[in-house]
This record gives sequence, structure tokens and C-alpha cells, in this order.
Amino acid sequence: MADDLLDKGAIVQRDKETYAIAPHIPGGIITDFNLLRRLADVAEKFGVKAVKLTSAERFALVGPKPGDLDQAWQELG
Repeated sequence: MADDLLDKGAIVQRDKETYAIAPHIPGGIITDFNLLRRLADVAEKFGVKAVKLTSAERFALVGPKPGDLDQAWQELG
């Protein structure tokens, strides 16, 4: 199951039980503010525990359920 989650772009967290997804944001710059709205909507809809800014200048949505990954990615665009 873990390999399948990694194929879906999930990032395993330090506790080895929680996953995060981090959409690519070129240069860490957001000019389409609808992306910020989508990030917030997806975080609320899928019960994300936290949104963090990574060292790679990406927003990571921490804690979506593994079964929600495909739908979350689809809604992020």
C-alpha cells in the first residue's frame, strides 16, 4: 500500500503513518490566487491537519486520508 501511495504523490511524514501532498508551485510564486482558494478548500474538505510551507517553497497539505488522495489531487488541478 505504501508504494501505491508514493505513486500518487504522497509524502510519508516522520511518524511513518501520516502522508502529505504538495502541489508543484514553480519558483514558489503564486500568481493565480484561485490556487490558494483551492488549497484551502481541499484542506477543509479532506480534513487536512495542517498546511505547511516546505523548504522547496511548496505548500504541503498534511494528513489527508490515503483514500482521498486521487480526489484531492483532482480538485487541486
